[in-house]
Amino acid sequence: MRTRITVFLSVLFAFVLLSATALYFLAANRYKSGFSYGTVINGVKCAGLSVSEVNDLLLADTVFEGVRITSSFTDTEKIAPNDFGFKADYTEDLKGLLFNQNSLLWGKNLFYGIDGISISPVITFDEDKLLSCIGKLNVIREFREDHVGEIKILFGDKGFYLYDTEKRVLDASKVYALVYDSVKKLESDVAIPDQWIDYPERTPAMEREMVLWDEIKDFVQRDFVFDMGAEKVHADSLFLSSILERNGDDFKRFEDGSLYFDVNKVEGFIDDLCDRYDTYKLPRDFVSVNGEQKHIERSTYGTLIDRKAEKEYFLSAVREGTGETHTPQYTHKAFVRGLDDIGPTRIEIDITRQKLYYIEKGSVVMECDVVTGNPNNGHATPEMVCYVIKKTRDTYLKGEDYRSFVNYWMPIYKTSIGIHDATWQRKFGGERYLNHGSHGCINMKLKEAEELFDMVTVGVPVLVYK
Repeated sequence: MRTRITVFLSVLFAFVLLSATALYFLAANRYKSGFSYGTVINGVKCAGLSVSEVNDLLLADTVFEGVRITSSFTDTEKIAPNDFGFKADYTEDLKGLLFNQNSLLWGKNLFYGIDGISISPVITFDEDKLLSCIGKLNVIREFREDHVGEIKILFGDKGFYLYDTEKRVLDASKVYALVYDSVKKLESDVAIPDQWIDYPERTPAMEREMVLWDEIKDFVQRDFVFDMGAEKVHADSLFLSSILERNGDDFKRFEDGSLYFDVNKVEGFIDDLCDRYDTYKLPRDFVSVNGEQKHIERSTYGTLIDRKAEKEYFLSAVREGTGETHTPQYTHKAFVRGLDDIGPTRIEIDITRQKLYYIEKGSVVMECDVVTGNPNNGHATPEMVCYVIKKTRDTYLKGEDYRSFVNYWMPIYKTSIGIHDATWQRKFGGERYLNHGSHGCINMKLKEAEELFDMVTVGVPVLVYK
């Protein structure tokens, strides 16, 4: 009985051994056409995979987007892989690895594994196409060896400027070698060193133009700013260039050798400035608080620039000064400065409606009934643009046939017409002014005159209209 069991076990053991051996050799035979168990190439597990399959996996992990070329002289440029027929392939190295592997040792790999293997692809590309791509780069075209340099002073839409295409040369062969090497190493970023750009000596004519430009640049690259209040008016490089005069290879000059400039144009700039901003005693067009278009001929209000002083200033500044911000001198200054020198704060007196409005910063803060001058006895309040000349408390207003005490006196035209309280008036507004009007002044209730007196500032414009 025991003998039979022994024989059975022996046969079973022999069968298992033979089966295992057969399976081991079958697996070994399989690894003759594929990589052995545990093989890792460039971080990719390759067990049982063919050369073609592993090559595809490795290429999928090989990232090369082309070459980016940077320099201090041009924007970053790129050459795409397809532009020069770039290809990468691991097949040759993979075939060598597969040929040299011992497929019978796959069992060892089962327990010990194989150290990671690193290989590089074979890089191929069309060298002529790569050379053509490099030749099309802006950095090559801009600094090509046949580039003819030139330096000269020209006049453009911003005035005089230096046209500088000074000859600068870049050796294209150095760039080709740099790009070629980066492609072989699968490196996408290359930088062209500054020292590769060659600056040859300038010609005598170029040197003369550079010296002249240093002088012209100091003159024209300034900005005189006239602070007009709400606006800023610039006498910039274009204007300063326009007053110079080219004279052959040089510029026209004064007897002392300094740059000549057209005095008439400088003074004309001031005349134009004054013509735009001077409003003193000129007719006015404006929109009233009630949205009505008004035109007033008479005016004692406005802005008047001191033309003589400003011309003297600007001639001296152009000749000797640097760019600066300047506030003009005025012989008559309005309440606010700017093209709209009436501004958002003002008093309006509507004779037809017999209303006074005080507008502060664009908002009506007072509206009240008034009594203006009597037109039936020759004392009509005139339509005019004027201003609050002063403010006086507790005074007497005197005329040929009257002497009246007022608590609040705000003259707006000479010393004869003003805004004041009129305690003698029994009513205000309506048509009372036609029979009981003033001698030209604007009569107000005592309380309202006090309120206006406390709010209004001397110099505030006053618009009187029908």
